[in-house]
Amino acid sequence: MAQSNDRHHGNKEKSSRSSLSLDISADCAVCLSKISSAEPLQVLPTCHHGFHAHCIDAWLVLHSTCPLCRANVPFCSPQRAGLVSCYV
Repeated sequence: MAQSNDRHHGNKEKSSRSSLSLDISADCAVCLSKISSAEPLQVLPTCHHGFHAHCIDAWLVLHSTCPLCRANVPFCSPQRAGLVSCYV
């Protein structure tokens, strides 16, 4: 019996969960510091990865991709209306 192409290449199946969950004990991939509940967090619209607001702002000045997965982050306006800001 042949293995599926995904198993052969070591790909994991995607979760069927539709809700967005954030791990507030995670590190910011830009500055490598812990993300605390007192700091503003911005979530990218395409991949839903979260970062310190000031870190991802600085990153997106130089790059148009997510620092974790390299998904394209569309530039909408100076206010980047596509980003979601929140406190965790």
